[in-house]
Amino acid sequence: MNFYNIEDLKLFLENDRHSKDLCPIRFINVETMDMWVKVKSFLTKICPGFIRLSDLCAYEDTMPNINQLKSRIKKAGQNTLVVPLSEHLRVNNASAIKTINDIIALNFENNLEQDLKIYIPIYRMKELFRNIDADGRYKKTILFLNHDSDCDYSLTVVQNNLKVSIKGNEINGYKKYLVYWEQNPDKPIILHTQNAIYYKDVVFSDDVKVIVNSFDLLKYHFGISKNINEQWGSEEKWAKIVSLFKGYQNIEAMFCNTLLVSNFNIRLFENWKQKKEFERWLIWIWAKCSNISGYLEYALDASEEFVDFERNLFNSVVNIINDNNYTKQYWDRKQLILLMGIIPGNDFWIKIDALDPQSRIKCLTDNTEREKNEIILSWRECTFKNSLMQILESVYPELFYYLAESNFENQDINNYFLEYKRLKSRNECTQEFKDQVERLAKEQGEKIWALKSRNLIIQEEYDDNSIIYYVDALGVEYISLLQYLFKKAGVNFTYRIGCCNIPSTTEKNNDFYDGKKFEAFYELDKLKHSLGQYPQNLIKEFDLLIKIVNRALELLVDNKKVIIASDHGASRLAILGKGQSLEAKDGAVKYKFGRYCEDSVNQYNDYQGCIREGNYWIFANYNRFSGQGAPLGETHGGATFEEVIVPIICIDNDYQVKKDEEIVINLLTPVIKLPVSKKIKVEFELNGQFDKLTAIVKNKRYLCKFDSGKYSFEPEVGKDEIYLANIVEKEIIGSFEYKVTKPISSNFDI
Repeated sequence: MNFYNIEDLKLFLENDRHSKDLCPIRFINVETMDMWVKVKSFLTKICPGFIRLSDLCAYEDTMPNINQLKSRIKKAGQNTLVVPLSEHLRVNNASAIKTINDIIALNFENNLEQDLKIYIPIYRMKELFRNIDADGRYKKTILFLNHDSDCDYSLTVVQNNLKVSIKGNEINGYKKYLVYWEQNPDKPIILHTQNAIYYKDVVFSDDVKVIVNSFDLLKYHFGISKNINEQWGSEEKWAKIVSLFKGYQNIEAMFCNTLLVSNFNIRLFENWKQKKEFERWLIWIWAKCSNISGYLEYALDASEEFVDFERNLFNSVVNIINDNNYTKQYWDRKQLILLMGIIPGNDFWIKIDALDPQSRIKCLTDNTEREKNEIILSWRECTFKNSLMQILESVYPELFYYLAESNFENQDINNYFLEYKRLKSRNECTQEFKDQVERLAKEQGEKIWALKSRNLIIQEEYDDNSIIYYVDALGVEYISLLQYLFKKAGVNFTYRIGCCNIPSTTEKNNDFYDGKKFEAFYELDKLKHSLGQYPQNLIKEFDLLIKIVNRALELLVDNKKVIIASDHGASRLAILGKGQSLEAKDGAVKYKFGRYCEDSVNQYNDYQGCIREGNYWIFANYNRFSGQGAPLGETHGGATFEEVIVPIICIDNDYQVKKDEEIVINLLTPVIKLPVSKKIKVEFELNGQFDKLTAIVKNKRYLCKFDSGKYSFEPEVGKDEIYLANIVEKEIIGSFEYKVTKPISSNFDI
């Protein structure tokens, strides 16, 4: 039966209580707590009998005995009110329908001789009772008061051992929960019980939340993102987050304060291995529930557990190597892994070992020595093509720019070194290239002698504001790589090529810096004469070139121009090519593993590829005089292009001043809070976009990156609080000061 106001319901109940009925049970469903209280109050007045479910609880935190309830109802001899059955059924809804049917089916055979009624007010169970009343047999047994409906009802069931206080009407123990309803309840209701764990997987029709662990507390009480999954962390970790949450309005504020940042950013992953395990997990969780894009999002989605995260950062690249967005995804991955300072594990190497050489390269970076080795070894297996070179530019830029053309004016020299570098990087020497060397040797150095001498070029370039940076054994092969490295550093780079004295030895070529200001670097020459293993020898060469560039930039601070010059080059292919071993004539003195001899008596014109300079006879091909042992990594002393042609490189800051408009710098980070990692980022805006900007702070240069309309650089931090930065684009275009403050330490109640 349906009623639409309480007065009609009361009138019915007044008339009904004097009637005789085989089933005296009257379930009365109401939809608001206020109406439930009013109905209960009315029923209390007309019922001399009272059955409280709380009286049927054996202990403070146990459920009522429903069998006892049914027994008491059956034995009732007068009109009786039963409360609060609905609140027991609400959290035990699996047995709700059976319990209701059992009560309705109780045998009241003698009831026709008396006017006994059992009243059971029910709160918010309309749908359940409509299903029971579907066949119409319980027209007077099930009554509905359809008057408004609560939209803010909530019940939160909390496991006792969490020892947490939640805003609302907190009740400790199941018995007191029933007592609360037997009196005058109010919303919201918080039930603390030792049995909450048994309700964990129950599906409730009402707004009932069950909190049995720290994650439930975060989800239902602190309102963390619905995207966060409980399986992502242990109870211990979720409990620690709960302890950190105290005093914060939301999880974002807790993350920021705990990790000492103002918002989520990729710099959180910096120095990953130096962070504590919980801090790394916290960053991972924050990333998982943040709006992340790019490769990080891809790796996060693949990582349902924290222990899988680092592995997926490496391994997931295998699945995107053929994607249209591969280049962007690859770059994101490379920068993130470099920032984190992590290295691939064995499972990564197993995965890429099954790939073809070019695909392997697409999965690697130049972040680790092992990866560099594998890139070069895989490159050796590949067929040369432009698409492969484009991949190398991202994967291993030092190798790419080493292999790039230098665009020498003389096309023969240009083609020679382009092929020489490709062969050296593959650690091989083809017959075609040896034939080219033989052809050039027959020309008796014609193309070499057409070049200016190194000494003459240096005389033209050197002045009192210059310093010569003498690098022993620096050959022309490195021009393209050096050009890339210096331009990346933001300095003016020019070069010329010239010929050294022959024989191409240090002893015959150490006069070009006489009487001039100079500094010498010998490590490259030592490396070339050592027994280097391929491809480690090539990798070490690249590393030394970076070292050379960095030192040259330091020299530029106190000098207007730095001239990088060499005594001679060196040849790897003279060893790999294995030319003929020829006997020198009587009286000759052999040098440099037979690359030349000194003989003022005999002639060697009939020795293929041998040219003369004074009393010296020098091989311009890959032949050698026998009996002088065997060179190790590379050799020199001969007259091949790679031994004799040397670079003369000039770097300076002598640029034209940009006067088109006044340059205005807007500093975005005037005050920077120093994080635990001690890594900071200085950000600024400029009116206009520039190709290459560098920042000079305390005589150190930092490359400025451009992204989303702003420039940034990441300087070192010392003991100072105020730092002056000069921004350079060919010249100093502006300056500003920024302040670095140490963070105030926070104590968390953990």
